[in-house]
Amino acid sequence: QADLHHVQWWSRGGHTNAANLVPACERIHYGIHRGGWTLTREPDGTTNWTSPTGHVYRVPPASYPIDETMKIKKDATEAEPTDQTPQKRRQLPDESVG
Repeated sequence: QADLHHVQWWSRGGHTNAANLVPACERIHYGIHRGGWTLTREPDGTTNWTSPTGHVYRVPPASYPIDETMKIKKDATEAEPTDQTPQKRRQLPDESVG
């Protein structure tokens, strides 16, 4: 179980969004607020956790494989007609002419 900690604290104007949140166990979250831990986030998403003794723990951003299970075919709009494809409506001659 983890808390979500605001990198820029909410009480100091930080936003609640994925770019400003990091998971932290309850003990570490408490340590950030009361025990002297600090953290910063670099532009590439790396999080730097600094202990009260000054040791820095660098955590690179998570990377997940791209989910291609729902990938749509590029040519799906040009698919072969099927029995389910609506047919063009036959145009009837204008009965008023004639």
